[in-house]
Amino acid sequence: MPRIRPSDCYTAFFRNLLTMMQVVFMGAVITMNVCKNDHSTASWSRFSLGPVKHLRLLVAAGMVAASAQADGIRFAEVTAQAGIDYVGQSWGASWGDFNGDGFPDLWVSNHFARDVLYLNNGDGTFRDISAQVASDAARRGDAHGGAWGDFDNDGDQDLFILQGGIGPKSPRYGFPNKLRVNEDGRFVDRAQELGIGLPRMQGRTPIWLDLDRDGLLDIIPSAKSGAKIALPPTVFLQSPDGGFDEVAVEIDFAPESDSQIAYAFALDIDGDRVQELVYRGSRFTVFDTASLPLVDVTADLMPDALVAYGSREDSDVAVADFNGDLRMDLYLTRMRAPDQLFLNEGGRLKLSSPIVQTSDPELRSQGRSVVAGDFDNDMDVDLYIVATGERRNEPNLLLENLGNAVFRSVPDAGGAAGTLRGRGDAVAMADYDADGFLDLFLVNGDWPRYSRDDGPYQLFRNLGNGNHWLQIDLEGRASNRDGIGATVLLTAGGVTQIREQSGGMHSKAQNYKRLHFGLGGNTTADTLTIHWPSGRTQVLTEIDANQILHVIEPDD
Repeated sequence: MPRIRPSDCYTAFFRNLLTMMQVVFMGAVITMNVCKNDHSTASWSRFSLGPVKHLRLLVAAGMVAASAQADGIRFAEVTAQAGIDYVGQSWGASWGDFNGDGFPDLWVSNHFARDVLYLNNGDGTFRDISAQVASDAARRGDAHGGAWGDFDNDGDQDLFILQGGIGPKSPRYGFPNKLRVNEDGRFVDRAQELGIGLPRMQGRTPIWLDLDRDGLLDIIPSAKSGAKIALPPTVFLQSPDGGFDEVAVEIDFAPESDSQIAYAFALDIDGDRVQELVYRGSRFTVFDTASLPLVDVTADLMPDALVAYGSREDSDVAVADFNGDLRMDLYLTRMRAPDQLFLNEGGRLKLSSPIVQTSDPELRSQGRSVVAGDFDNDMDVDLYIVATGERRNEPNLLLENLGNAVFRSVPDAGGAAGTLRGRGDAVAMADYDADGFLDLFLVNGDWPRYSRDDGPYQLFRNLGNGNHWLQIDLEGRASNRDGIGATVLLTAGGVTQIREQSGGMHSKAQNYKRLHFGLGGNTTADTLTIHWPSGRTQVLTEIDANQILHVIEPDD
């Protein structure tokens, strides 16, 4: 299990001392309306400027911090020091623990180039082990999104990779998907054998879910199906013998899918402890998964979905409780239009608008990829946005959550504004060095439609601060081994936070599945409540901060 290095403790002490010496100036209106925090009820006062259709900006002298914020969100690029060196085409990236040592490893797809698996050495560095663990490592294809998951419940992580490239001029109808089964430290591709190779599918990003809650992970390969010969997105339920049965027709899964970007994700919108499945094709489609067949509940649970974007727009989503009401909200990046925020109001996702404080009236919040995490461990969830332009890269954005879904734009994205080379493709989030602070990995080699200036990988390490944290690894028994579908509630210092285990999937990328909570100044979590997919509830109390806790589902 990863441990905190003594050097990290000393560094955190001096960072905290520096933080206390910083002076932050905020406008009176912000102080009165944004910073009024009642920890006894875990609620924040609402700051409103009236109805606005798009991004709301506050631009005025004195409304933006004159120095780094008190909790200190700061990143440093460590790509070269970490042993990562690549410039070229990309698609997405996925964090997963290949060798089970507690440190997240990194798979990168690289589109038409060779995909790469970086093993985390546990000392802040990585090494490319692709050729050692995968017999097909040198074989190029059209690799798109990949999803880690322990589908066979044997205690190690397997990797399902979708391929694209289907088209009427393709001599072999594209490339088959890959299911790299982790067997004794080596990958064995069993996709064709298990019937999920699908060479005629224009795959995009897959997701593992336990749709029928039988303790076995099922797979949903998202796909573009505009080509006449291309297969549509579908659903495979895993059978007890380890095989997969295609059941899209039987369970009424038929989302609109004529879109270049396609992906699926899961969140509990209506608060029944059962995650809904959301598919992004030509539009958002929300499926109730409480029983099979699925039921399209888009009109009930996400009534504004049809106005979210057009089918040609790139998009990504980040799911989190942004306003502290213990309901899951959704942030949508759109690239060709201003980003959108959907707040959960009484079990329905309603279109709102992000409120962002900034001194830059030209702030552009039209992102391509996004992640949500408590980057400063202050007990609310922040946003990091890859802000790709149409023809060039743009500086990325870091939005610090001030409470109740009010955000402050951090200058230079806290040091993670990124390169202007290439075009940003995706961001994936993980605490790769196990120091309790969430880090970022970016790929910038979007297939160059307008330029051949391919971009590099970038790894940004979170420099942290003096705040405390707790991270949770779930292990299901009656539930699937990864605990996908679980809801976790943590209470510390009178504030309750919520996290959902949905596998970390978003467009083109996968965040590490380990659940992360910032604890602020609290050194103990009072209670940790886990609602497992099996229906079991588990409660732990008086948990020390600053550790990675491995929680096993009880037998009864």
